[in-house]
Amino acid sequence: MMNKTLKKQFVNKLALLVVSLVLLLIVGGLFKSVQAAEGDVWITPVNSNVNTDQTFDIEVLVDTGGKNLGAFNMYLDFDPTKITIDTTQGIDPASDTGRGFHKGSDTTNYTVTSNSNDIANGHFRFAGIAAGSYANGNSEHLIIIHAKTMTAGGTENLSLRVNELSDELGHALTTGTVTGATVTINDTTAPTLAEVTPVSTPTNDDTPDY
Repeated sequence: MMNKTLKKQFVNKLALLVVSLVLLLIVGGLFKSVQAAEGDVWITPVNSNVNTDQTFDIEVLVDTGGKNLGAFNMYLDFDPTKITIDTTQGIDPASDTGRGFHKGSDTTNYTVTSNSNDIANGHFRFAGIAAGSYANGNSEHLIIIHAKTMTAGGTENLSLRVNELSDELGHALTTGTVTGATVTINDTTAPTLAEVTPVSTPTNDDTPDY
């Protein structure tokens, strides 16, 4: 039969084990909550209100989760009957001609390029790789895209697809939440007036008949 000393030691060890497990769960939970934002990508503004045939800017941001962002490769998807990319704006690093985007404030040292071949099908691909210092933070500005409304059509959703998001060593960042945006397109087309046919007004004739 277990004596009192052994019983006390057993209870103490059991209590220490329970406390250790609780602390481990707490620390693990905190670590998980810190890492939960790694790889989050989103568009700002979340909601845009623009008129027909109007250019507007949208920006793509990322949370690197405390890691150095080395490269990114993404698609912006949209309905090409309502939205397009204004390729007369922006800078192409190779030729200084319009390519539909500007670098974000946190990727000025990156080589950023885009593929405009699929815009007519509703896809705008853009990619960047660090050529100098790395972006690292919970709200890093990657790219400013110059979009343009085509026709009025209520609301249109813009969505992102992430092909690559990696650190400076080429290791993939944890896939996070990818958030799109909504564009409300106002119809500012002046209404067409139908041709109006004048209506004759009868007159009173007081001249007596003879």
